[in-house]
Amino acid sequence: MLMIKQFDDEQRDDEASWAGHLSTWHDYVQVRKLLESYGPYRFFLTLSFNYELSDHEGQEALAKLWRRLMKKVLGKRWISKGVKPMTGVAVLEKAQIFAQSTREFGSCHFHLLVHHHPHLSEDDLIASITLLLAFADAAKQLTHKNRRWQLVSKHGVSLKIIGPGESPSFVKYVAKEALRHGWKWDERVFYLGKDGI
Repeated sequence: MLMIKQFDDEQRDDEASWAGHLSTWHDYVQVRKLLESYGPYRFFLTLSFNYELSDHEGQEALAKLWRRLMKKVLGKRWISKGVKPMTGVAVLEKAQIFAQSTREFGSCHFHLLVHHHPHLSEDDLIASITLLLAFADAAKQLTHKNRRWQLVSKHGVSLKIIGPGESPSFVKYVAKEALRHGWKWDERVFYLGKDGI
């Protein structure tokens, strides 16, 4: 007979401390639970930049991109027509984009977990094509602060369809950096809505 050991919260925290995660394991679990509670999600999008950006610059770019994306999917005067906004959450991550990076923890990029919207087709393929084209077009309009360089290349955007019951797997992926010390919810997780983020 196979015995499965049950852990209470204190034992789990002790085990996480022993593994080098200290109290961050509990935070990670809470982040995953909270992100899952906002689901289910239908799409997983990624936005990465050609240049190193500060977190603040990245957030501004994402907010602008999200507003443009909604305009493309929902129509130019969607707010005055009473159309509900597209929603979801965006999670900021950091990674080195250059071997000779000047930033200690790298530049920011975003993973977006997006809910279904009635303006998108029920057919996953048609909906994903519509959303990806709008996402790529909105990203293409983002420029560097010098106004000449494009912030996002055609390889800087991607989209995956989240099937029924798959939201927890995608949430687990986007929550992975919550295991790092110093990770703060209010600096890393953003609600996507009418005003961008």
